[in-house]
Amino acid sequence: MQELINAPIQSGFLVFTLGILFILSVYHTLLYFQHKDKVYLLYGAYVFFIILSQLSRVREGFIVSLIEPIEKLKDYNELYTETYYIIYFFFAFKFLNVKAEFPKWRNYCFKAIYIVIAFCIIKFLVYLLTGNYDILRNGYFVFTAFMFVLSIVTYVLFFKLKNKLKYYIIIGSLILVVSSYLSLIMFIDYMSAKESVEPSLSILYIGFILENILFSLGLNFAFTKKSFNCGKE
Repeated sequence: MQELINAPIQSGFLVFTLGILFILSVYHTLLYFQHKDKVYLLYGAYVFFIILSQLSRVREGFIVSLIEPIEKLKDYNELYTETYYIIYFFFAFKFLNVKAEFPKWRNYCFKAIYIVIAFCIIKFLVYLLTGNYDILRNGYFVFTAFMFVLSIVTYVLFFKLKNKLKYYIIIGSLILVVSSYLSLIMFIDYMSAKESVEPSLSILYIGFILENILFSLGLNFAFTKKSFNCGKE
């Protein structure tokens, strides 16, 4: 256990996490084609970009050989992280059908998300033109601060919803937010001390697993409830 926590990459904990996420991504993407409900597609895309954000940390094994033809794609961790956070908001709002209860607040939040998307696109284009990696890194910290504020607003909104599915999203996303910020703080501390940053990543991977288990349970519960109601009709 100590080896898993202190060296998640070398011990195989990272590959184990990516395996779980890959299965969830493929499974829910297939459910989209079966049920034509975009909530499954959004969730599948959300998990897929989580996987992309961690690929650069895989150092050996079949995954390295598998992605060798597209190895350049591993260079954009910040971009993938920003993308899965953005997709998460679209997924959560659709899953909880926020538009039905709070259409105005939903529009306000979406306008904020579109501003974030524009910021991320401009930042990435400037990086491509200049080649200055600091633009991506420093822009990511700005993105994180903005998303933290937006997360607080959406949490308040979610708590006011009557939809009982909100607890899957609230608890699951809270786990990821706490694990992400703890991981980021520890990552910066280890970097400053010029020590291995691997222990900070274990917290993030545990957060990924727990959060996505809750989201999957929520999607399954929603589908079961919907099927049950259709059966009653």
